[in-house]
Amino acid sequence: MKQLRILFIFTQKFILIKKVKQQKQPNQKSICVQYKYFIRDKQKRTIEQNEKEFMKA
Repeated sequence: MKQLRILFIFTQKFILIKKVKQQKQPNQKSICVQYKYFIRDKQKRTIEQNEKEFMKA
């Protein structure tokens, strides 16, 4: 549940950055892309972590 909340916060931040990007110059785009990959990696790590915890149980 906590992980979902964290993910939600990150998603909100990403949406915010995207909005800023639309208002500002194109070089904001690289930040957006980096953020997207960061979120995706975080999701992968979270899933892997869950699997490890599950194996321990």
